[in-house]
Amino acid sequence: MADGIQMNMKPLQDFIKALKNPKSVHIGVLEGNDGRSDGKSNATIGARWEFDQATNRSFLRIPIIEHMQERLESSTAFGPEAVAHILEEKNLDPWVDYIGATAKQIVLDGFHSSGFGKWTPNSPSTIARKGHSNVLVDTEQLRDSIDYKLVGGSSV
Repeated sequence: MADGIQMNMKPLQDFIKALKNPKSVHIGVLEGNDGRSDGKSNATIGARWEFDQATNRSFLRIPIIEHMQERLESSTAFGPEAVAHILEEKNLDPWVDYIGATAKQIVLDGFHSSGFGKWTPNSPSTIARKGHSNVLVDTEQLRDSIDYKLVGGSSV
């Protein structure tokens, strides 16, 4: 029937299309952030601390896993206005970028709070040498090398 209710489904179709091929976020010591003034490699140092089970010091995965959900839920990034903007722009990049920026901030916060209380504390001699008790912060070069980037996907 031609007189029935008509609805423009194009925005929804565009949104579904964008969801089928979203960008992802890479976070960590990215290419270009590896160099240090002492000649060492931030990527090597980061991998050592991220994957060394003996130290129990995941500075990327654990803080993100434990804090991402609460940070996203407390933000307005996924509220009605944000969703309307995404639909209007037909682009998921702002959401993915927000997720990357939030993940980076969570990791940086972990450096200032000794890994949200999850890392093995520094020994008294290490604290005396460094002048503070923040775990994984000596020259601050590893912390300052953490970044994120959007990868892959396509906009509608």
